[in-house]
Amino acid sequence: MSEGEYVDSLIVDYETLLAQKLLKNSRGEYNESEILKELVVSADWSSSAAREILRLVENYGALCCAMR
Repeated sequence: MSEGEYVDSLIVDYETLLAQKLLKNSRGEYNESEILKELVVSADWSSSAAREILRLVENYGALCCAMR
């Protein structure tokens, strides 16, 4: 599997993981604490790594499809 295919596979995995939970608040905004909790509990990320993933998403749009 090429690096690009691996990244695409990871994106699909996280889309699936994050789509399983209600991650938006009553105003339709993403609930950052719920996303962080889901990454820590279900994906085995440390709290600091989960925060870094969200920072990357906010800055670069990585995994943006998972957060629609």
